Amino acid sequence: MTSLAKGAIGLGGLGTVAGGGLLAHSLAKGDQKSALIKKLESDKFTILNLDTSKQESENSGWQKIFLGYSSLSDGKENRKIGNLTLSASGDKREGINQLKKACSSLLNTEGDSSNFEKNYQLATQWCVEPVSIESLLQKQGTPFLDTGANNNQGWTEVAKAYEKAQSNTNKPLNEVTWSSVSNSNYDANITNIKNACNTRKTKSSHEEGFLNALKEAQSWCTSRA
Repeated sequence: MTSLAKGAIGLGGLGTVAGGGLLAHSLAKGDQKSALIKKLESDKFTILNLDTSKQESENSGWQKIFLGYSSLSDGKENRKIGNLTLSASGDKREGINQLKKACSSLLNTEGDSSNFEKNYQLATQWCVEPVSIESLLQKQGTPFLDTGANNNQGWTEVAKAYEKAQSNTNKPLNEVTWSSVSNSNYDANITNIKNACNTRKTKSSHEEGFLNALKEAQSWCTSRA
């Protein structure tokens, strides 16, 4: 049995929606949306099309999702949808369709499900148009502060808030080592925070650690006004 076939029968507890068509049809008609879909849309994610009859172009979001999912190594089961396993060397269109079917089931999750938070995290990785943290925050109305070397506007307030939050046992941004501040000069710390924000701004939703990096960026890379 191929890994794709194993994935098709191993979506543990998610249920199945034949061909992804039922949910795709419901979305197109504007029928009652699940709590998970409503949250994704409220958070400004764009749900990918679930039509398994559609041939996806080489630069489509599904192509990126397939490459990311099929590259998951052993030990990354927490990032998989159920038992779905894909191979980068397998049939790409079949693999994308397996993902569409898995997402169709995942997206039916309602708010009272014990798996809601887990399924939300999975859906942001594998069922939405890949989006960078910077772009998503822009869509949410909380744009990134300018991380240019010569622009500290807004960053002093961030640095002051960071100073209060950080301690010997708490580092809100793991790579930021706080420097002592003298004469209210936060420049060295602002540079360190900017560098940390730069590593987060381009992280894509289908990459590992996205939601955690997003929360950090929301806290320390946007205006506090």
